[in-house]
Amino acid sequence: MTPRKAFENTLSSEYPRINLVESYFAANFPYFAKTVSKRRDDFGKDWCDEFEMELTVFFGGDDARLKNAAHGYGQFALDGLRLQKKFDKTLRYENQSYADLKAEVYLNRDYMFSLYLPGNLLSHYLWPHHYNLKRWFQQQFVSLAKRERLTTFCDVGVGTGFYSKEMLMNLPGTEGYGYDISDYSLEHAMTMVRLWGFGGRYHCDRRDILADPPDRLHDCAVNVEVLEHLEDPVAFLKGLRRMLKRGGYAFVTAAIDAPNKDHIYLYRNLESISRELELAGFKVVAQENFPAFLASKPGETVPQNGSFIVQAA
Repeated sequence: MTPRKAFENTLSSEYPRINLVESYFAANFPYFAKTVSKRRDDFGKDWCDEFEMELTVFFGGDDARLKNAAHGYGQFALDGLRLQKKFDKTLRYENQSYADLKAEVYLNRDYMFSLYLPGNLLSHYLWPHHYNLKRWFQQQFVSLAKRERLTTFCDVGVGTGFYSKEMLMNLPGTEGYGYDISDYSLEHAMTMVRLWGFGGRYHCDRRDILADPPDRLHDCAVNVEVLEHLEDPVAFLKGLRRMLKRGGYAFVTAAIDAPNKDHIYLYRNLESISRELELAGFKVVAQENFPAFLASKPGETVPQNGSFIVQAA
């Protein structure tokens, strides 16, 4: 039985996994007590069905694991709020060294599994700009991949493996390759795709694509919120382009005005990302910007997600 069928057979109107997250926030993170109900009001039943399924497949009936993830998200989101308030005043990111952050974040197992990865996983549904990004990805990039009959993809900077899973789920004929410098991201990504039943079509490889580029060329690439973590995004984008077949497509996103512990390269607008994509040899096919919220007062910065579909020139 597929994960989707098992989910459909057990789904109840109460959404038990979502309810557990909501009750955990109410008891432990009062600031986020209304987050779930707000997203439910924003996006309706589709959001509930998708989020419940995500939680059911990944966490099963393990309440302790899901509570730990909710706790990680709470800490992750609170850290982001504190940094955003500082950013409003300085308009700069606090950290500048990729080497320091690599050791402190990506190679730190406790930080990755207790806070970073669960925070990112739940943010795909609990942050409106992330959920809107997910929908745009499905409507625009997945549709393009189907039309073009693309059969191989690489996910560079896999994070939780969320977008690798989305590619494998929505494009049954595809084979995916996940590249990351963090063993912990790769472990999480492999767990993600295995639990969804796609492990046989996915391959993980710990690799710095600039220092050690893979030999294989791909039909398309996924690169979600990586550029802001780098000191030289253009060099990275050139490396990403070299991993694609001639005329290959890529889905590329970057955070705008969004401070985080490991964000070092500041984008202030969509145009600055577009310019770098073109410098790296990509042609912009489509673009969209997703704000986290509407500014309520002068001087308030708004985290955004600049999102692009590009083609290798």
